[in-house]
Amino acid sequence: MKRIFGILIFLAILVSFACKNAPMTKADIEATIVNSAGGTKEDPVQLSLKGFSLGDMRSKDSGWFSLLDAIEAAGKYVSLDLSGCKMPTDTFDHRANHAGKDKVVSLSLPDAATIIQAPSSSYQTFVNIKYVRGSNISYTGKNALLAWESLENVDFPKLNATGHGSFEFCRSFNSTSLPEKINYIDDFSFLGCRSLTLTSIPDGVTHIGYTAFRKCERLALTSFPAELKLIGPNAFEDCIGLEEIALPAALTSLGAYAFKGCTNLRTVTINAITPPKAGASTYIKVEPEKWEMFANTHPDLKIKVPANSVQAYKEAEGWREYADKISGM
Repeated sequence: MKRIFGILIFLAILVSFACKNAPMTKADIEATIVNSAGGTKEDPVQLSLKGFSLGDMRSKDSGWFSLLDAIEAAGKYVSLDLSGCKMPTDTFDHRANHAGKDKVVSLSLPDAATIIQAPSSSYQTFVNIKYVRGSNISYTGKNALLAWESLENVDFPKLNATGHGSFEFCRSFNSTSLPEKINYIDDFSFLGCRSLTLTSIPDGVTHIGYTAFRKCERLALTSFPAELKLIGPNAFEDCIGLEEIALPAALTSLGAYAFKGCTNLRTVTINAITPPKAGASTYIKVEPEKWEMFANTHPDLKIKVPANSVQAYKEAEGWREYADKISGM
């Protein structure tokens, strides 16, 4: 009898343990949100899902879709912590538009994620997120945070490259700095981030792509990284906050219209002894005489170059149009 009783107790413990460690269902998550305090944008529900499996985030049968369904059904705003969630890969691919995304106001990405992307994302996305943390994110892929209109800041301490359109049209993004390990800024990365107030670009950045910072009206840059080799076409077009900039000696390529429309830009100091090659866009073909890297800048623009290189600049393709503005340092 004692043996049978002992077996029953053992089985009860096993059942209890299994229940405690059973995966959370959509109903479980919904109930957790509904029964939690808060739920407004200003005071969201703090939802942390440790051990929850997101599954294949592109599949409607995934844990990710179930989670979004639960958030939508609960009808409350949440601060979503996925740092302890499980993933089958290292890529947080949230490309599918789905109800529930608009109820998330802050997001901590899974620790397992090193990439965030949304290759086929449209503008219907995480429109209310103000803050994102990704402790191990090293690459923001195509359209990663495209048009997250409420996004103000991110914490990606390991980020070393931004992909095509990563932060495009994040109009509230107001960071004063970028992660210090970043070295590559791809095309369209920060296009239209009109609240971005960068005062510097991290040391180590070698490439700034096509329209990367176009229409970032509040940029307050004065200098660029010593290692910078390429500034793409239209990279800083319409950045009206720029007034005086210094370009590094390592610069070898400056794209067409790179600083076009920077109407307050009065002084450009270029430390490269050899005139950086002026280039057209891979997206739009432009004749050499129309490369106009400094078109529509301040009427009194001055371009200062190494004293021994003045003549070389005045005769170089793409630079000769500015011969009357070029002088030696």
